[in-house]
Formats: sequence, C-alpha cells, structure tokens
Amino acid sequence: MNHTKRIQPTEYNQPVAIDDKPDGGISTSTTTSSQAGFHTNCTVRASTAAHAYCGILIPLFNWGEERFVSTEDYQFLEMDFSYSASSIDSLAISLINQRQTQGTQFIHYVYPQQGQQQIKLPLRQFMVPAWNAFDLYQANKPFEHTFTQANLLQVVTGDSKKDRQVTFDIHHIALTGKWLSQTQLFASILVVWGVILLTHLLLVTYNSVQQLQQQNRTNASLQKLNQHLKAQAVHFKNLAKYDELTGLLNRKGLNACYEQAIRAYFNKSQPYAMILLDIDHFKQINDSFGHDVGDDALRQVAKTVQFELREQDTLARWGGEELVIISPVENITSAARLAERIRRSIANAQILPSHKITASFGVAMLPNDDVEQWFKLADAALYRAKQKGRNRVEQVD
Repeated sequence: MNHTKRIQPTEYNQPVAIDDKPDGGISTSTTTSSQAGFHTNCTVRASTAAHAYCGILIPLFNWGEERFVSTEDYQFLEMDFSYSASSIDSLAISLINQRQTQGTQFIHYVYPQQGQQQIKLPLRQFMVPAWNAFDLYQANKPFEHTFTQANLLQVVTGDSKKDRQVTFDIHHIALTGKWLSQTQLFASILVVWGVILLTHLLLVTYNSVQQLQQQNRTNASLQKLNQHLKAQAVHFKNLAKYDELTGLLNRKGLNACYEQAIRAYFNKSQPYAMILLDIDHFKQINDSFGHDVGDDALRQVAKTVQFELREQDTLARWGGEELVIISPVENITSAARLAERIRRSIANAQILPSHKITASFGVAMLPNDDVEQWFKLADAALYRAKQKGRNRVEQVD
C-alpha cells in the first residue's frame, strides 16, 4: 500500500524566508504561502560572505512538534515547482534534523530548468555535506552520516556568486513510500509463519525419509551380510565333509551313508558293501616323481573310479592313497565284480606315461550295525590282497 505525506501550508507550519545575512551577506529573500503552495522570491547579491544564497525553510510538521520523517517510513521526496532565474544555478534541497542544536543537514542538489518541472528524489541519496559536518565538529555536536530522520525541508539557491534574481513556486511537496496495512501485516506474518512451519515440516519429513532410507539400506546390508554368512557357513560345513585334494567326501562325509546303510540293515531292505582300495607302491611314485605328480595321480585314480560307479554308489577318500566305496548291492559277489571292474580300469588307464598304476581291493558286506567292525573286515580283505601280490580283489565270504 502507498504511504504518502503531503506538505501543505497551514497557520501552524508557515514557511520562513532565509538568506545569507547571518553569514555577513547582503542577499534578500521573501516567501509567502497559499493554497497554491509556497512562493519564494530571492535577490542574490555577491558580497564578502563566503556564500551568497537565499531560499525557504518549510516545517514538515507543525512548529514545536517533536516529530520526524524516517527513511523507514518513506522512500522518496517528490516536488512539483516552477523555476525562474536571471542566471540559472543549482538548488540545494536539504532535509534537516532540528533535534540537534546546530542541525544536521542532508542535502541533495538538483539542476532545474526554466519553467515548471517535477522531481522525485530517493531519501537514501541525501548526504551530509562536508561544510555541515565541519560545523558540527567545530561545535562538538554529534551527527549522522546518512539520512535517518528530519523535520525541516530547506530549498536554497546554489553557490554561484553572480548577482541574480531567482523565483520558485513550490506547488506540491510529498513524502512517499510503501507500507503495509494492519490486515496486510497480519497476513504477511501468517504467510511467514506458514512458510516457516512448512519448511519445518518439510525438513522433518525429509529427515524422516532419510532415516527410513538409511534404515532400509542398513537392513538390506544386514540381510545381505546374513545371507553371505549363511552361505559361508554352508561352505565351511561342506569343506569339513570333503577332501581338499580330490574333491571327494572325507571320512566325516560318509556318516550319512553309514546311517543309510544301517537303516537298510535293520529294515532288511538293501544289503550294503564296503570296498576299500589302496594304490599299490604309491610311496615310490612320490619318491620318484615328486609329491605334485603323486597328488595328480591320486586325483586321476579318483576320476577313474568315479567313472565306473553308479549314481547310488558313494566314493570317498579314506586317507593317504586309500579310497572307500559304499555301495548298495545284492550280495558279496556283486560287490566283488564291481571292485574287479574298477581294478581293471585303473590298471588299463594311462595315468603316468612311464609308470603303470595299480590298486588292491578289499570287499566286505555290512554284517550288523557296527560300522567299525565293517571297516575292519574290509581292511583285512585289503591286507590279504596286498599279501597275495597286489593288483587284485579279496573279499570276506
């Protein structure tokens, strides 16, 4: 909303004519006021005074009132005036703070043309002139460097020392600006508080979303870690059941086969045989060709044996160069035939180019629920095969 203060002549704020006589000059000035505005007639005469001037002093409020114009309330000084001069010069328009004894002046210079004209001066461009600041300093009076408040308006001629006749009629003086009504102010405050509240809610929502997303990321990471740990647990559990060199089951890995064979024994549903085989003269292979060649030979033997087995047969590494087969068969004869087929495959395989590899076998059927006794029977048969010249199959009848 526009905020305007018009300066009009009344019986309480009559203007005052001013000239350079207080400074030793001889210029003269007369001023009158009417509903049409303020009229000033100046006769400027050069003299020994430092400055030759004359003009008008207009109160912004009624004389004697302690009221002031502030840049916080207004933004511009607007004037509509007619100007006539025998020698054109500048006009010094001043806003004066009469609260101080000496009076701080905030001046804005304009350069009028002959005739009627309008000006609009920003209040923040009014500055304290050097001579006024010096006078205040000499009088030991404080002053403000920029315009903040004033209660008098002064219009005087410029600094030219030429004799001249100057007349100016001020038809309109107004201080203008923008301000908010009570309703607008209240609405603005509500808008500001609304923006603050909305910003707060957005920040709270944003932080909540961020925390939720972070929690989801954390949960996803924990779930992924848990899955990884489970996979690792399964992996290590499997490692405990398998032989690292051959990839076959180890002794622990045979426990499930033992349990299956014992259940079948009690149910009388399926006989099981154990076939123990030992690679003949394996130490000589390691001594002659090195342990790396021996390890590779053991892996090749395991592959050869695995090729001859059925899906229901289980092959494991018992230890060293010994392998064990748990096989569901009809009887000891069937188990011995399986062992013989494997023996021939190993003997005929080209595992080492310059060395023939053979194996000895011991075969035994599960006699009861004693796995240890079962192994001892198969091991005894294997021992007989070794004693009888190796590369053969012996069974427990």
